Amino acid sequence: MRFKAHLLTITFVLILFSNTLYAERFTIDDFQNLRVIKEFKVVSDKEIVLSIRDFENKEKFNYDLYLLRDKNLTRLTYSGKGAGSFDISKDGKYVYFVFTRDDKTTLYRLPLSGGESEPVIDLPQEIDNIKTFAIQKKEYILFTSNILPECNSDELKCTKEKMSQLKKTTSAYVYDSLYMRPWNSYRERTRSGLFILDVEKKIYKKMISGDFDIPPLPFGGAEDFDISPDGKYIVYSAKKVKNIAESTNLDIYEFDITLSKEVKISESNGADMHPSYSPDGRYIAFTTQKTDGFESDKIELAIYDRKEKKIQILSSHIDNWVEGFYWSTDSKGIFAIIEERGYNTLYYIPLSKSTSSQKLTDRENIKKVIATKKSLFVSKDSFYKPQEIFVADIPKFEQTKGTLKFLQLTNLNSEIYKNKTLPEILDITYDGSKRKDGSFNKVQAFVLKPADIKKGERAPVIV
Repeated sequence: MRFKAHLLTITFVLILFSNTLYAERFTIDDFQNLRVIKEFKVVSDKEIVLSIRDFENKEKFNYDLYLLRDKNLTRLTYSGKGAGSFDISKDGKYVYFVFTRDDKTTLYRLPLSGGESEPVIDLPQEIDNIKTFAIQKKEYILFTSNILPECNSDELKCTKEKMSQLKKTTSAYVYDSLYMRPWNSYRERTRSGLFILDVEKKIYKKMISGDFDIPPLPFGGAEDFDISPDGKYIVYSAKKVKNIAESTNLDIYEFDITLSKEVKISESNGADMHPSYSPDGRYIAFTTQKTDGFESDKIELAIYDRKEKKIQILSSHIDNWVEGFYWSTDSKGIFAIIEERGYNTLYYIPLSKSTSSQKLTDRENIKKVIATKKSLFVSKDSFYKPQEIFVADIPKFEQTKGTLKFLQLTNLNSEIYKNKTLPEILDITYDGSKRKDGSFNKVQAFVLKPADIKKGERAPVIV
């Protein structure tokens, strides 16, 4: 996710709780012991694979994969070091995951029907953002890895060897450009490139690389590239501008795998990101901003018609940012997560008439959405609870009125929250700055009210 410089239209107000609230009700130990869903992938309407972080050994955080089947949670890995990328095979039989230990990276495959994981391939260096696809039932995997631009063959091995040699010399690095530290990490010699792995032959090769990064730095991920349903094209987001340190201009490119040629399909001067093919392959959806250098510009949802070569903005009638989206399986609409009054609200936007979008949730914080033919899976969190997984039936939108009712599938921290008295959240609006016409701008605020505070009692407030 990208960092967002929010306008001061929403203020979060925190009422400081008394010592007894923390010591007797919800302690720092409770907070540290929370199990947190870091990612989830849907296998079928009855199966989900989750990456969960816990503090099981009370020394450091563990990351492992779990299978949720009919509300029953089964642990798949036990190393505690499963924080790497994972994805599901297109036939739904396996979960692929990356594991790195002692400077050795291995891609594993684990059967979801039961059994032990098996190594698929050992790799010279770390990989990330794996994404599976199949062509005529043959399995392939896209992945990214940091490589040196001067390595033109066996790029992973070449990069590993050259970087090992560099470590034996000086640790100093001379920067000759301003773009040296995007966010919290240094951009050094390597660039992130995109590779493809033939699972059966256990052979990988570089597909796209250059003096740019896929996914783009610093917040890009697997959502910033996609493979077409027929497996012939790759679409990705990248920043290919001269003033890379100042510019926010990322563009969407479509790469023809057969011809090894690409075309730029986005048109704006701002950040175009998160490209995704529609299930029928006709459209590419992506998020877009208009203005270069303006990180807080409105994030719109757009589609590119591959047949007509035209771009259409779908969210212009909604005056808020698009935080994420997922295609409906019939390619007729998109489920979009819209930042709205302090919550991430779920909408359905039909392609035929985008202004007829439907609001599916209200005052709920949706983090991610995945749609199957029958079900709509979402993750939701709140001010004081980490995200859990919920499901609802795919509605008949022409008959739907009001918000969807979701069934909760996970409740990972029920024991921690058991018998805990939690604060009340108040959603308030008050007058802010005065306009020229004498009226006031309205400011929305959230107040966390201590559970046992009595009427008339005073409590310090941080605004």
